[in-house]
Amino acid sequence: MINHNEMSRQEIIDLLKSSIVKVSFLKTNGEERVMIGTLLSVHVSDKLKNSNKKVSDSIVPLIDLTINEWRSFRIDSIKTLEKIA
Repeated sequence: MINHNEMSRQEIIDLLKSSIVKVSFLKTNGEERVMIGTLLSVHVSDKLKNSNKKVSDSIVPLIDLTINEWRSFRIDSIKTLEKIA
């Protein structure tokens, strides 16, 4: 388990660029969600790399490996962060 409370947004993004992470967070409706995701280049296709979606400084984008699509979570909603590969 990683102490995410001491990590900046950029540190979380750097972790995602170098590994596969299991993140548990609260969705805006209060429901807990667990997601396996990454930003490893092997998982980010050219189509996904060219996404022009504007992202807030409080949100971290990633590829959800379960559905192979972009998803995101708010930094302040993270419950647990775990490097799994």
